[in-house]
Amino acid sequence: MFLLRRLQLLVLFALPLDVLTLCSGAGVALPPITGELSGKTTLLELPGKPVVQWKLRIEGGSDGARHGDVELIGTGSQVHLKLDLTSADGNGKWEIVESRLDAATWFAFISPLFKSDMRSLVVAGNFHLTGSGSIREGKPSGAAQLRWTEGSVSNAAQGWRLDGITLKADVALDSGTGTVLRSNRPWQLNIATITTTRFGARNLAIAAILNDDRTLYLQSAKVELAGGDVTIDAATIELSPASFEFTVHVNRIGLQDLVALVPASLADARGRIDGSVTFGWSEAAGLIVGEGGFVLRQDEVATLRLVPRPGFLTGGVPEYIPLLPKWTGPLGAAIAPRNPVYQDVHAIELGETELQIKAFDFQARPKGDERNRTAVIQVSARPYKKGGPVKLVMFDINVEGPLSALLQVGMSEERTFVVH
Repeated sequence: MFLLRRLQLLVLFALPLDVLTLCSGAGVALPPITGELSGKTTLLELPGKPVVQWKLRIEGGSDGARHGDVELIGTGSQVHLKLDLTSADGNGKWEIVESRLDAATWFAFISPLFKSDMRSLVVAGNFHLTGSGSIREGKPSGAAQLRWTEGSVSNAAQGWRLDGITLKADVALDSGTGTVLRSNRPWQLNIATITTTRFGARNLAIAAILNDDRTLYLQSAKVELAGGDVTIDAATIELSPASFEFTVHVNRIGLQDLVALVPASLADARGRIDGSVTFGWSEAAGLIVGEGGFVLRQDEVATLRLVPRPGFLTGGVPEYIPLLPKWTGPLGAAIAPRNPVYQDVHAIELGETELQIKAFDFQARPKGDERNRTAVIQVSARPYKKGGPVKLVMFDINVEGPLSALLQVGMSEERTFVVH
């Protein structure tokens, strides 16, 4: 019955891969009886206290051989496990014939155990676990296959959701050598669509390997985003405590997704960019943005529009062109002609005029440069409609402070105005 109790806790909630580990620690054995037992158990360890119906059928054989058949049925779950022990010393075979776990049902049971930001998640889909192997001296070894189908995860409060999730994770267990769980082939995670308040993506594909030391080796990762794609270099992820550092490469990504990082500066932008940047995360430091940069592709027209900010450009451009010295006072001001470019420049800084981008360069400098800027976006552009007096506008968007706080960035006071 101790084994049955363990099986309830291993397969019926969100850690089905620990089934073999738990059996290994407890030792596998069947009581010296034959017949069938059944009943109900309340899993008091879980906040929702789900009820599980169980049935244990034991058959005897020659030379002490035992056959055990275990079925567990609960809300949103069903498990079928077989044990064939060839002798009283506990040697034999095990098989998880089928285990199905409804993700929504069981996440609702266990979510109160998580931090508050995890409790608002909505998880859906079905987990399936199958596997088989041998038992020697009461300890199992073999392989198991975990599948997550029709999956989704969402957080309405934060405005994001993942749909069309599928996971294939095969693991091996060899208790005799002290190894607990490891991949016997790469895991495959696919997400059909990713939706957020700022961007959408699709066809995320990740391949990874779980190592003996409980690190995860990311073999590859790729996602389609804004008409382009993002790939991640191979990297090792520490699982306890959790930490990682990735180099991310972007190819033909829509400029509007980078502009979303500086909403106080640029109202809109269109075009394609290439580049790379490093990202890291740890429980102690949180998100860390590292070195990197992005440049504008020249194979299609790129445009932008500024967020209205009076004085951003005209602060460096006189509205009237003085012809007489300042000491002439009101007389000099009265005959000073109006600057022919002022009105057009003012329209640009108010976001009324769309600009065609000639060059766009983003450089991340997390350690800061000589002016304590952690990132600089340099832009040169001209009014989209030709024929006006303004031929070229050049300005910088300067970032100071942690790059992970880019959403709070605004424009710098520096600008260069060029008229040809």
